[in-house]
Amino acid sequence: MCKSFAFVAALGLLAACSSSDMSSTPSGQNDQQGQGINRSSIDASNNSMPNSSSSVSDQDRRFVHDAAIGGMAEMEEGKIAGQQAGNDQVRQLGQHMVADHTKANDELKQLAMSKSISVPTDLDSMHQSAIAELTKMNGGGFDQKYVSNQVKDHEDAIKLFQTESRQGQDGELKAFAAKTIPTLEHHLQMVKDADKNVRSMSNGNSINSNQGSMNSGSSNPGMSNQPGNQNGNLNPGDTGNTGSTSTGQGGAGANGGANGR
Repeated sequence: MCKSFAFVAALGLLAACSSSDMSSTPSGQNDQQGQGINRSSIDASNNSMPNSSSSVSDQDRRFVHDAAIGGMAEMEEGKIAGQQAGNDQVRQLGQHMVADHTKANDELKQLAMSKSISVPTDLDSMHQSAIAELTKMNGGGFDQKYVSNQVKDHEDAIKLFQTESRQGQDGELKAFAAKTIPTLEHHLQMVKDADKNVRSMSNGNSINSNQGSMNSGSSNPGMSNQPGNQNGNLNPGDTGNTGSTSTGQGGAGANGGANGR
């Protein structure tokens, strides 16, 4: 009886141990499987995220920075031209620059934000100085300075966008640069046309000014033929008459003297 009880108790103990092992093992496996699933989910999430700032090349980053500053400068200078230009063509050119570069910069900012690239909000010292100089000018002097700046700025901008379209690593930024180049080239041609117009008007004003100076400096033709009148001297045409009169007077005196004797 005691042996039977002991045997039954032993069987119960074995059953309890077996149940404990079975319940603990799957739990550990489940934890490991759960961790594996979580890591896979994190990896997949990271892979699906858009390009981060760390994955952007230095070339693309420089392009965004320089293009944004150049666009802001064009907008600011264009606004000043719309108010202070003396030439209608220059004034219209400035308004055109404001519209086109505002549109381009807005698109560039959207692209940069999608790639976590910071975009400058202030101009650099070089462009600030150029704008400060323009604000002190107006009329013809402003026109010449503004157009001269625009020629150089657009030549530099075309080189910047061409470099990005060829050497950039980001496909969207390269595409943006490539499609903007024709607009910049059109701007450059507009600027050169305005430059010719401004130079032509400037040269015309200089010629008129010189002619005016010559006319105001010349003397009366009638007076120029009679220098003696100005100096108190006798003119050649008056010499004979005066001489004749003097001779006659002298003769009269001589005759008087002779008669007196």
